[in-house]
Amino acid sequence: MERFDAVIFDLDGTLFDSFDEAWRAITTAAERVPELRFIKNKRQFTALYSGNFYEQVCRHNRIPMRKSKALERRLCRTFVDDYNPEFIIPMKDVLKKLRHSHTLVVLSSNFNHVIKRLLRKARISAFFDAVSGADDDPSKAARIKTLLRKFRISSSRAVCITDTTGDIKECRAAGVRSIGVTWGFHTAKQLKRAGAIAIVRKPRQLLKVLHG
Repeated sequence: MERFDAVIFDLDGTLFDSFDEAWRAITTAAERVPELRFIKNKRQFTALYSGNFYEQVCRHNRIPMRKSKALERRLCRTFVDDYNPEFIIPMKDVLKKLRHSHTLVVLSSNFNHVIKRLLRKARISAFFDAVSGADDDPSKAARIKTLLRKFRISSSRAVCITDTTGDIKECRAAGVRSIGVTWGFHTAKQLKRAGAIAIVRKPRQLLKVLHG
């Protein structure tokens, strides 16, 4: 595999083992955000990540995407300090080895204050050159383009590491390829079908894939 200059990491399900914690947070948030009450089970919850999370929620509620910012703000207020998924420990060694040869970015559907708190708690903040949450823009594709312009990196020289098919689609919309990881929300089969250029089943395998 060719070498990349930038590696864009998803947060939930990729750096952090967060499915159960995210499910708990969403069901709690639904008590205050009625637009989430259509999510009745984990299967429906997982399906939201087959596309852009906010776009999927807006579509279900027939809310125009131009009004998604208001929904995001209400969701953001519900993700308080008790959201604490476990960091996937072997990823620390991966980040240590990549940081000197790549621009590293966290790109998430979560919110900046949550992302930064979790990175600090896991003691991995220093490994990343930038963090971008949903409060910057609901579209991950748009945020990827902004980040690549900021670091003056071509989309062909960047790769996304993710556990969801929705991320793969958004990365492709930004001209960026994706590597799928199997310890998160979606299966290897789903990730491959969505267009992942490689599938990784253990964190340390990322180094082999990225370094050829």
